[in-house]
Amino acid sequence: MTTPISDSNALALRESRTRRDDEARDTRTTVIIVGVLAASLGVAATVQSVLIFGLQSADLHAEASPLAELARRFSINLVSVTIVTLCAATLRLPQRRRAVQIALSAAVGTGVALVRAGLQLVGGVYLGTQLDAAAPDALVVAVMVTLVFMTALTITRAQQRARREARERVFQATLASDALASLQQEELRVRRLVADGIHGSLQNRFVILAAELGSIARESSAPHRERIDAVRRQLDELRETELRSLSSALYPERLDDGLVPAARALLARLPAGIATRLRVRDTAASNDRDMRLIDVSKRLLLVRVIEEALTNALKHGTATSVALFVFREERSVTIEFHDDGVGIDGPIELHGLALLRDRLHHHRGELTLDSSAEGGVVVRAGIPLNPDEEVPAPAESAPLQHRTEPCEPATA
Repeated sequence: MTTPISDSNALALRESRTRRDDEARDTRTTVIIVGVLAASLGVAATVQSVLIFGLQSADLHAEASPLAELARRFSINLVSVTIVTLCAATLRLPQRRRAVQIALSAAVGTGVALVRAGLQLVGGVYLGTQLDAAAPDALVVAVMVTLVFMTALTITRAQQRARREARERVFQATLASDALASLQQEELRVRRLVADGIHGSLQNRFVILAAELGSIARESSAPHRERIDAVRRQLDELRETELRSLSSALYPERLDDGLVPAARALLARLPAGIATRLRVRDTAASNDRDMRLIDVSKRLLLVRVIEEALTNALKHGTATSVALFVFREERSVTIEFHDDGVGIDGPIELHGLALLRDRLHHHRGELTLDSSAEGGVVVRAGIPLNPDEEVPAPAESAPLQHRTEPCEPATA
């Protein structure tokens, strides 16, 4: 029987695994840099020594060419480079304090220099009487190895700093995203709560008041009865229109059913003299299966764009016909609103659309406003889907011909 892992334990395990991966990555970087630099210096030292001291070596060892000297020096330097690389791999210098790093680097440099000098004496690179020549060579090697280690550790520290900064940026972005999502969920909760209160208890109060007024009217004289009936009719109109509009403004009708039903309900509220068309590109979305998978906050944002576009078209553009296109690509949902109003003439101020554009940007979406070739305005808003909102791409992949294809009329 397995014991379930708590969230805190899972987080601790994940942090421990991440720390081990970071340490392994830092050690690997240090080892690679140390190995490359040490090997480069070893090869350079070997070639330089043979080319410069080749004749002297031939006089000392009675050799006709520097090839034997080259092999001898190369073997000694290869052993030294191997020791340096092994020390870099085993000492775990990136995880130690700066003072310890310097001390261990100097100790490794000194040790490698002594080993190399001993191998040179044993191999005959220097004769026993040439200790005065071997000592400066060993000192140079100790300094160079120490510098190699410090260079590698400096680069590794830069890698660590870049990694920390990148994670801090991701952490801050995650905090901002979580805070925004929390605020949006709270906004949706409050909107739904107030809308339900208006639709339920407040409307019920209006119904009770209207019934009470009707009862009073029946017991009153004719002149007073007419006035009471007029007040009662105004209350009924207020309940049916104003309260319903206020409730829809807070939380649009059928928003929980999906983007398309909410857009359909919104268009159905327009006056009968305004021609409306609604076209959905995705066949699967036409029955709301896909569009219902979009996050509610994103649905609300897109419906608000449609509402604002409708308001502008009727109030400022004197439009008599509007068309709404809703289509989904593989990783995004886009709406396009067309009207036949007066269009855009000169610079414009977005006002409400500007606020909606800023909110879309928080979701990595965009909003544009353009003039239509046939007159009127085109408002386009697109928003990407979250990974958990992605659904299979629709079978129909042909682009939507927004201005030429016929559109089905919007129905409630």
